[in-house]
Amino acid sequence: LSTLGAIGGLAGGGLAGGIYKLGKDLADAGAQADEMAQKLSLTAQEWQSMAYAAKMNGVEASVLQGSYEKLNQNLVAAASGGKAQAAAFKTLGVGLKSLNEPGKLKKTDQLMTELAEAFSKLPNDAKKAGLATQIFGAAGTKMLPLLNKGAAGLDELRQKAIDYGLVFEGEGVAAGAAFNESLDD
Repeated sequence: LSTLGAIGGLAGGGLAGGIYKLGKDLADAGAQADEMAQKLSLTAQEWQSMAYAAKMNGVEASVLQGSYEKLNQNLVAAASGGKAQAAAFKTLGVGLKSLNEPGKLKKTDQLMTELAEAFSKLPNDAKKAGLATQIFGAAGTKMLPLLNKGAAGLDELRQKAIDYGLVFEGEGVAAGAAFNESLDD
């Protein structure tokens, strides 16, 4: 009987450890989504759904992150008078200013969707690759499989991420960050 008790104790301890690890992994994912979103001027939900869409098109998260960073830099440069950056957006027919919020630039997520639509309509040639590099930096051509999906394709993939439960809602992201902070205390 003492052997059974010891086995039961080990099993219970293993189960508790497994539950803790699962909870910690989920908290880490929520906290990482929140951190990445803040770095890229997105919501955590926008980042998570776009990361899924990218992955489904062979684009690594690090490439997506770098592309968003370069997109934000070029958006600000174009809006501040950078002629080369402004010309790239103009060539694609993508405006920089928000129509809903006068005097403000478009939100990054909206801009990405509009750029995907514009790229999806271009022929696959050197000009398309050059524009991708101008807007998204050195990894721009790696973004083309994702951008070629167009706005509707991106929306469909983002919705799949939500439907599959891969996107944390705002409360889940905040809870993950708070849980990780509590472990640091």
